[in-house]
Amino acid sequence: MLEHNLSIVGSVTIPVDHCLLTLPDAEPEQLQTVLSHPQALHQCSDFFKANRQLSAREFSNTAAAAQFVAEQKDPSLAAIGSFACAEKYGLVIHAQGIQNRKKNFTRFLVISRENICTPECTRMSMVFRLSHRPGSLIHALNHFAQRNINLLKLESRPIPDSPFEFVFYCDFSGNYEDDNVQAAMGRLPMDLISLKFLGNYPEL
Repeated sequence: MLEHNLSIVGSVTIPVDHCLLTLPDAEPEQLQTVLSHPQALHQCSDFFKANRQLSAREFSNTAAAAQFVAEQKDPSLAAIGSFACAEKYGLVIHAQGIQNRKKNFTRFLVISRENICTPECTRMSMVFRLSHRPGSLIHALNHFAQRNINLLKLESRPIPDSPFEFVFYCDFSGNYEDDNVQAAMGRLPMDLISLKFLGNYPEL
């Protein structure tokens, strides 16, 4: 999004329930290797600790892992995926809810070529870069705190080809048309090297 002129127009949070998917005729004692996306494998690390006879193998994504298991027809292979993956590729759910945290969610963003802002938009996202001086981050964030705007998310990301320098990705609550948001955004550029507003959008 830093390289292209795209905007966030919505945010969707979906619960994630990881399942161990096997061939219909696979017996538990036959299972040896479990395939899935690295993040899914990480989120199920407790399951692997409790089943040390199983080895984890990284795959491009959960759906591709399920498809591979179905195509190979090898009863020693299993995949970590969803109910939908099991149904689509003719696999059975050998174990359900194997993720470490039962309340497991993934947030997805809806991206558009056009920036859409309506009164229902309650979340704002932006990326900015600060100068190297003490207190620069807190000084920038204070523009929002002083106007009672809630900080929802803050992450730093390294800048390629600029060792030990970072950009900051942040989410705030509010609507861009609100007076306090306008006031904060008006003061913010004075503390920044660069700023890209990513969107003001509803949480669907």
